[in-house]
Amino acid sequence: MVRSLHRAGFRVLAGSDRGVVGVRRGLGGGSVVAVPAPSDGSAAFAGALERHVDAEGVDVVLPLAESALAALVVEASDDLMARVAGPTREQYAALSDKARLAELARAVGVAVLPGVVVGGAGQPLPPPPVVVKPLASATLGDDASITYVRPVFAATAEARDRAVARVLAVTGRALVQPLVEGERWHVHAWRGASGGGGVAARVRRSWPPRVGMTCASRIEAEPAAVDAALAIMAAVGYRGVASADLIRSPDGVLAVHDVNPRIPFSVAEALAAGLDTPRIAVEIALGRDPDVPEPGCGSRYHWATGEARWLARPGRAAVARDLAGIPVRRGAVLDPLARGIALAGVLDLAGTGMRRIPGCVDRLRRRA
Repeated sequence: MVRSLHRAGFRVLAGSDRGVVGVRRGLGGGSVVAVPAPSDGSAAFAGALERHVDAEGVDVVLPLAESALAALVVEASDDLMARVAGPTREQYAALSDKARLAELARAVGVAVLPGVVVGGAGQPLPPPPVVVKPLASATLGDDASITYVRPVFAATAEARDRAVARVLAVTGRALVQPLVEGERWHVHAWRGASGGGGVAARVRRSWPPRVGMTCASRIEAEPAAVDAALAIMAAVGYRGVASADLIRSPDGVLAVHDVNPRIPFSVAEALAAGLDTPRIAVEIALGRDPDVPEPGCGSRYHWATGEARWLARPGRAAVARDLAGIPVRRGAVLDPLARGIALAGVLDLAGTGMRRIPGCVDRLRRRA
C-alpha cells in the first residue's frame, strides 16, 4: 500500500503506537509520528489525529482499519470528518450495521444471507452449525475504547450459546446466521463521480476457517459480485473505496454478508490484480476523477500468517505445495504481517502545493 502511494507521487507519513524505528524502516525512511491506538481510547486517538491535521495542514484522512474508522465516526469533529477519505457518519451507520445493510441490499436487488438478530437472552436461535457475529462492525466501550469482536463458527448448540452470550456482553446485539457452504468471494470496489469498478477474488482459504480473513485467493472474473458491491455503495451515495464479502450458495444465489467502506486488510490482493485502491481512494478524496486501468485476472494472494496456521493443521501438504509455487508462479503475492501502524500519511507532490494526507493504517504490508 505504501509503495503504491509512493509510485503515485505521494510521500508517506506514518504514525504508530508500537515504536518508531521499525515503522520508519518499513517506510524506507519516511516521516513517523507517535499516536495512541484507537483500541486504547477513541477520543485520544481522534484528538491526536486532529492535532496532526492542524499542525501539518492536512487535506485528507485515509482510514484503513475498522478501529480507526469507528473512532473517527464516534469522536472526530465535523471538520475532521469532512476530510476523511471514506464514508460520512450516516453512510457508515448504514453499512456497518448488518441489519441495515440487509435492508439496503434487498432494496437494490442483492440477496442477503438469512439470520436472526439477537438483543437479549431467551430468543429462539437457528440450529447449528451457525456463524455468530456482532450486529455492528465495531463497538464503543464504556471506557471509550473501540472494540472489534470477530465472527465465530459454532458447530454445537453449546458453542453457539457461548458465542452469543459473549457478543451480547460486549456489543449488546448479535447476529446468528446458519452456515452457508458455497463459493466465497471478496470484492475490492471503487466508486467515483463518473463511474466505478472493482475486482473479485475467489477465496480458497481463510483463517479462522469459514469466518476469518482471506489467506488464499485468486482473482477471477465475477462481475455479479462487483456489481452487487457497487449497487450497495450507490444506494447510500458513497464515493470511495470499499470491500465486500459474498457467498454463492449451491443453488447459485450470490448473497452479500459484509460491506466495509474502507481499504481492507488484504489490499495487496487488489494491488496484485492491478487495481491501485490506495491511490484511487486518495484521488477521489481530493476531488479528482481517478484514471483506473482495467485490472487483470489470475493473480493469486496468500496471507503468510493465515497460511502458517493452516500448515499446522491436518492436510497441510496441499497448502505447502501451494505456497511452494509462489516463487515461480507469475502474479502470486505473499503478504506478510508487519508491525501494527495506527496512522499513515502522504505528501501530495503531484498537485499544486504541499499537501499531507494522513491515513489510519492497522498493518503495513509489502510485496514479497
